[in-house]
Amino acid sequence: MASTPAFRSSATEAVHSSARAMFEVGVIDEATMREFDVTCLVPQIATKNLDSNAPPSPEAAENLQAYALADRLYQKKQYRRALKLFKRAALADPTDGDAFHAIGSCHDMLGQPARAASAYLNALILSPEEKHPNLHFNIGNAYFDLHLYEQALAEYGKVPKSSPIWPLAQRNADRATERMNPNADAKRVNQSQ
Repeated sequence: MASTPAFRSSATEAVHSSARAMFEVGVIDEATMREFDVTCLVPQIATKNLDSNAPPSPEAAENLQAYALADRLYQKKQYRRALKLFKRAALADPTDGDAFHAIGSCHDMLGQPARAASAYLNALILSPEEKHPNLHFNIGNAYFDLHLYEQALAEYGKVPKSSPIWPLAQRNADRATERMNPNADAKRVNQSQ
């Protein structure tokens, strides 16, 4: 008998539900759906709480090692190899928002905006609030690349003006608006002549 999945939070349940709908209509593939499963569902294996003086668990050590190696590869623009290691880091610690952010960045550099958006959404769930502006910007860029301009605008709009990334978000929001209204540019050009 299949058990009902346990979600990490009501937010992850909503994200997982959206991902499931995208999977069912073919927008995301099975591998991407598994990434959502890892991020949104509570692991079936119980984990022990270690005190802070204890040595890191094998999973934590694997996460740190894989992430460090992947980061070096990413800096060398070896995105495919880095992606594999960032995924290994996320598998070792499914709560590592930084690993999912890095996975999204690799997919972005490889020209895979749907997968990038998926990873960035996972990172958004797992990351502390101070990292959200950059993630909203990255999600907006992925949606922009997918020609989902309304969704891109919504994400750019979540970047606060106090964030250093806000000017870029505003610039990209303007570009998304232009793409949504291509005739507006033609009208402005005709009016200026």
